[in-house]
Amino acid sequence: MTAKTDLIQIRPLTLADREILLEMYRTFEPLGGAQGLPPRDEEVRQTWIDQALRGEVNVGAFSAGGEQAECLGEVRSPATS
Repeated sequence: MTAKTDLIQIRPLTLADREILLEMYRTFEPLGGAQGLPPRDEEVRQTWIDQALRGEVNVGAFSAGGEQAECLGEVRSPATS
């Protein structure tokens, strides 16, 4: 990764990122491809995102331009797993 456009920023996700996540998962392929995630149904997918965003810590990867580059990932401490 030498070009500035190749940089990826990992940062915490908040409820303010909900619309970015919804849009990303609307175009994600294959829906349901990994243990049923992300959910295929739009309403179920919205609930899944909302529940994840209420988790202890969530992170996302973003391109240099601010677009979501990778999926939502929930991180839990051992006490909450």
